[in-house]
This record gives sequence, C-alpha cells and structure tokens, in this order.
Amino acid sequence: LGQLRTAGGRDARVLQAKLQKFDKAYGAAIELASSKRADGAIKLLLQARGLESKIAAGRSVYASQISQRLADMYYVRGMDQLYSSQLPEAYQSFREALKSFSGHDKAERRIADLEQKAEQIVAEGESLRNRDAAAAKDRFRTAMQMVAPGRPIYARAKQQLDALR
Repeated sequence: LGQLRTAGGRDARVLQAKLQKFDKAYGAAIELASSKRADGAIKLLLQARGLESKIAAGRSVYASQISQRLADMYYVRGMDQLYSSQLPEAYQSFREALKSFSGHDKAERRIADLEQKAEQIVAEGESLRNRDAAAAKDRFRTAMQMVAPGRPIYARAKQQLDALR
C-alpha cells in the first residue's frame, strides 16, 4: 500500500481502495472462521473472493487460501445442519464446500454418509407407502434432496414418488 500512496493518480487510489476493502473483508472473515462462525465467515469470504478477483483475477496467493477457507466454512455449516437433522441443507453445504475446493475430503465423506442415510430414508418411505402415503412422499422428497440427481438412490426415490402421484 505504501508504494500506491506515493504513485498518485486515480487508478492507484481506486486500487488502494479495493485493497483496503479486501484487507478488511478478508481479515474479518479469518477472525470469524477461526471461531467457527460459518455464516458470517462465508459471507465475508465470498466478498473477499470477489474483491480478489477484481484486483488480481484469481491469481494472487490469497485465491487458493480463500477457496480452502470457504470450503472449510461450508463444511462447518454442513456439520451444524447435519447435527440439527437438516439433511438436505447439509448436503447442499457439503456440495458448496466441494465447489469451493474440489479436494475437500471431509465434505466428500459426509456426502457419502448422506447418500447412505438417503437409502435408509427411501426404505422408510417404501415401508410407509401403503399405510401413510403423505409420510412416504415426504421421505422420498427428502432423499432426493440429499443426493445428486444422477445417483441410483435418487432414481429409486423419484420412481417411488412418481408411483404415489
């Protein structure tokens, strides 16, 4: 920042302002992330990623750090949702973790766990099918929100749901 202050000119001031915004957002995000406050950290990390992209087009040393921390915070959010039995929401958070950082092993494992849970939920729906169609439909819809559309359990849940319509 010191060189920018002496460089003068409008472009330097604009860049300096962007760097200050980035520094503020990234610093606050790191603070929130270290205390596992996922929602706030995610918001600020997304802001920092946008600013970094405008400043360095995703090529700075911060780009990969932001992606990794963003994935970690989506994972933390997913775990909170998992513990609160918000299974479809947890799945979405783990998917976001993988979108942010494709090698996030913990998120991959949790998605695999959720797929197994979706199989159990579909089995529950199948057992409820003749006694309580509404509850069965609910189970099938929930399972479909917990796995990718291309997965076999998704197709099974969809087939069962379609049969009840």
